[in-house]
Amino acid sequence: MTFSLQTTVTRRARAAMAAAILCSFVAVSAASADVLVPGIDSAPTDLGLFAAGSYDITASGTVSLAGNGAPLMVTNPDGTLPSTPLIPGFSYLFPNGSPFDIPDGNITGPGGSTFDLGALLGTLNPSPTSAADFFLIGYGTEIALSTSEHIYALVNDPVYADNSGAYDVVVTAAPEPASLTLLGVGLFVLWTIQRRGPASAGGTAKATLVSRSAARSHG
Repeated sequence: MTFSLQTTVTRRARAAMAAAILCSFVAVSAASADVLVPGIDSAPTDLGLFAAGSYDITASGTVSLAGNGAPLMVTNPDGTLPSTPLIPGFSYLFPNGSPFDIPDGNITGPGGSTFDLGALLGTLNPSPTSAADFFLIGYGTEIALSTSEHIYALVNDPVYADNSGAYDVVVTAAPEPASLTLLGVGLFVLWTIQRRGPASAGGTAKATLVSRSAARSHG
C-alpha cells in the first residue's frame, strides 16, 4: 500500500508541476491590448503600459484622409490605397501611397518624408516632436521594450480635421525563447504522465497484491 500511495503522490506532484509551468507560460503570454486609433486624432493614442519584453503589434481596418466622414481618400495601415482617391489632385497616391500632400503645398505628416500619408505609426513619446520619434507599425511590427513603457500610435497625416475611420490595433506579448522552453517542458511532463499512467497503475496493483499476500502468509 505504501508503494501505491507514493506512486499516486509522485504522479500528482508531476501533474502539479506541469500545470504550474503551463500557467507560467500563459501568464507571460497574456499581456495584450486592443485599441482603436481614430484617423481624426492629431495626438498619439495610448495603447497601454507594457512591461519590459517583446511585443507584436498588428493593425487592420481603413481610414479616410478626407471627406469629413465620406470615404473619399481611403488608406490602409501601411499607407497604400485600395482605390483611387475621389478628391481631385490626389490620384498620384494610388496605389502605393506617398509621404507628400502635393495639392496642399507638398507638405508631410508627423512622420516626415519617411512614412506615407495614412500609414499607422508608433511612438514611445506621448508628445513626439520630430519624425525620428516614430516607427512604422503598418499591418504589423515587433517592438522590444527594455523597461516598462507606454506605446502610442498615430495616423500619419498633415491635416486631421476632415479624417474619419480608425485602425484596430492589437498588441500581444511575443513569447520569449525561455517561455517556449517552459512550454515544451510542461507539455513533455504531461505527456510522460499520460504515457506512464497505465504502467504505474499496473505496478501499483501488483505491489498491492504482493503486500496483501505477504500479510496473509504472516497471518
